[in-house]
Amino acid sequence: MTIDQLKESIIADLTVELTDDPQFDATILTKKVENAIREVKLARGYARAGYTDEMIESDILTFQSIIRDVSLYDYNQSGIEFQSSSQENGNQRTFMSRRYLFNGVIPLAKMV
Repeated sequence: MTIDQLKESIIADLTVELTDDPQFDATILTKKVENAIREVKLARGYARAGYTDEMIESDILTFQSIIRDVSLYDYNQSGIEFQSSSQENGNQRTFMSRRYLFNGVIPLAKMV
């Protein structure tokens, strides 16, 4: 599976999950998935570790669930950026830290 196929797979899964949402926006979802992939790449530090494109493509597939979760988190936060809690009509929501979603992404190190 390529990174593009990974992206399309995550978008397809989340589209099914979010399809009942009357506010669903496929364009925003696509951008959130692309951004999550970019952030996992940065968190892994592929460039610092000297990874080739082929090595990146192989490695990033192991983070599919993290990319999916970050994408969904970011999509659901659209319009309420940087808000840590919300209260409306007696319902109160507190949001978990986004950083928690990256706990399984361990930065790479290059041995010299």
